[in-house]
Amino acid sequence: MSSGESWDLLPPAEHLGLTFHMTCPAYPEQYDVLDAEGNQVGYARLRHGVFRVDAQECGGPTVLVQSFSDEPTKGEFSGPGERDFWLDVAARRLQGQP
Repeated sequence: MSSGESWDLLPPAEHLGLTFHMTCPAYPEQYDVLDAEGNQVGYARLRHGVFRVDAQECGGPTVLVQSFSDEPTKGEFSGPGERDFWLDVAARRLQGQP
């Protein structure tokens, strides 16, 4: 984990009206994404240097793939700033935005 963080799951995080529930803190860092009614609308995972976001659930249509080619073993975000940035991007893609 990053300096100052623990292996505990982070509390749910709101991003653009969607709630990201961490299901694993590292290797991979992953989330179930819920809408305001509690329906799962996505799945997000950072593993082996690739951040992937699927609509609906794991294995659903992929709406984002971001490769961190300079960090091929990256399995967690480096801290809150990077995490918030990429979860915002994930939320936009799950809502059909660029």
